[in-house]
Amino acid sequence: MSFRRTMLGAAVCLFIFYLGLLLSLFYFVSGKGFWEVLIHPGTLSAIRLSITAATLATFFAVAIGLPAAYALSRF
Repeated sequence: MSFRRTMLGAAVCLFIFYLGLLLSLFYFVSGKGFWEVLIHPGTLSAIRLSITAATLATFFAVAIGLPAAYALSRF
C-alpha cells in the first residue's frame, strides 16, 4: 500500500470519528439545551481562553520559526 493511500485512509477515518462525535453531541443534547450551554458564562470564558491561547501560540511560533527557518536556509 502506498504512503498516499495510507494517509488518505487515516484522514477519512479521523473525519468519520469527528463527525460521529458531533452527531452524538446533537443526539444527546436538544437544540435549546445546546444554546443554553453555549451561552453560559463558563463556556464563553473557556472559548475566550482557547482563542487567546491559540493566538498567542501562533504568534510565538511564527516569531521564533521564521527567523529560525531563515537562519537554517542561509547558513
